[in-house]
Amino acid sequence: MSTKRVELNKALVDAVDTESVGRTDAELRNAILDSINHPKHYSVGGIEVINAVEAWDLGFHLGNVVKYIVRCKHKGKRLEDLKKAKWYLDRYIALIDAKTSCGKP
Repeated sequence: MSTKRVELNKALVDAVDTESVGRTDAELRNAILDSINHPKHYSVGGIEVINAVEAWDLGFHLGNVVKYIVRCKHKGKRLEDLKKAKWYLDRYIALIDAKTSCGKP
């Protein structure tokens, strides 16, 4: 099963379990798509993390650092998200260290 389909199935289960009472099919479908394309824990303060990461040209490692830090207070797994952010930052620092020790800028 594709990753997108797994995400859609999980979102569907979540929506039905928590938000389905009194909603039309169209409202549920929009809520599911919104939870996949624009999750609330990535849109803190009206700024979507992906937009900031792209605007600041952070790349993969630093983009993930920002993503996990931003969502840590909003997804319910604060310590886990902070450890993930630290893992990506440590890995990025190690890459830079390796490049500079080889004489690369």
